[in-house]
Amino acid sequence: GALILSFDVPLIKLANVDQATLIFWRAGLTSLTLFIYWLLRPKATRPPLIAGWHGAAAILLFCSSNLMFLTALLHTSAANVVFMLALSPMFAAIFSYIGMRERLNIATAITFVACLIGASIIVWDGLQLGSLKGDLLAMCAAINVALSLTIIRSARRDMSSIPILGGLIMAVGAAFFLTSNPFTIDFAQLKYLLAIGIVVMPLANILLIGGARYITSAEVSMFLLLETVLTPIWVWLVVSEQPTTGGLIGGVIILLALAVHSAYRLKASRRPIPAS
Repeated sequence: GALILSFDVPLIKLANVDQATLIFWRAGLTSLTLFIYWLLRPKATRPPLIAGWHGAAAILLFCSSNLMFLTALLHTSAANVVFMLALSPMFAAIFSYIGMRERLNIATAITFVACLIGASIIVWDGLQLGSLKGDLLAMCAAINVALSLTIIRSARRDMSSIPILGGLIMAVGAAFFLTSNPFTIDFAQLKYLLAIGIVVMPLANILLIGGARYITSAEVSMFLLLETVLTPIWVWLVVSEQPTTGGLIGGVIILLALAVHSAYRLKASRRPIPAS
């Protein structure tokens, strides 16, 4: 799932359409594809489209985080965006401690500080190069994702249908800002949007949600790091967009901190329980 998700940003770059058209196709196709998948599931296993106030709040956060993510891509490098989004598990840990009183261990606290140092380097670099707006939007997107994860966790129920209504709301909203007919775009652009909305986003969602049922959260976090590592590589190979030196240094600090933390959690989760 993480490997497939890493193709999202390079395909967005290749599509090279305006923001409203991108949101209309990306969100709309993702919503439609996942809705068809939802309909094909046995009724007994279908999650509700809106799971109470938790679901409504998560849908709104889904919309805002996606909007910030796509806007950030217009104002800073793809590498900086995915490096900032990698902060979401750390923010989620903090929000879970504040809102749910979940224990915040020393390893997580140290990792969070290290990640903030890396993020500060990226923001400082953006301030010097004029990409501060994009870097801050990416960080806000990470915070929104973290809030959404915390709300979903506190609800303790299946909310895998969030992208269905979330995507529909975004597509309808984008339709009001379209400056041209989205159905008349060149097929060379459309094929990338179709790949994103029909294959990449739906399949990544299905696999990541499904994988979380069989492996620990630590293992999920480690696999998600693949997206953060691979996305800048794909973007560099496809559109020759190279990360800045400051962005790369900050990103490496974030990745190393998260990798060490995930490895520590993975080891702890597999530690045998002492016999009584």
